[in-house]
Amino acid sequence: MDDQKLIKMSYEVDNILAATCNKYEISALSFSAVMLARLLKLNEEIGSGDDFRKLMLQASSTEAPDSITIQ
Repeated sequence: MDDQKLIKMSYEVDNILAATCNKYEISALSFSAVMLARLLKLNEEIGSGDDFRKLMLQASSTEAPDSITIQ
C-alpha cells in the first residue's frame, strides 16, 4: 500500500470511528476500549496476537508515532 492510499484510508477510518461514537453516544475512551478488545481478539484468532501486543507496547511507549514497525 502506498503512502497516499494509507493516508486516505486513515481519514476514512477516522470518519467511521467518529460516526460510530456519535451513533452509540459513547465516549472516545470507552469506544477505544471496545475496539482494542476486539482487535486483540481478532489478532489472537488469526495467530498474530504476539505481534499485536508488540505493536501496542511500541505504540504506548512513544509519542504519536508516524509509523509502527513489527520485527
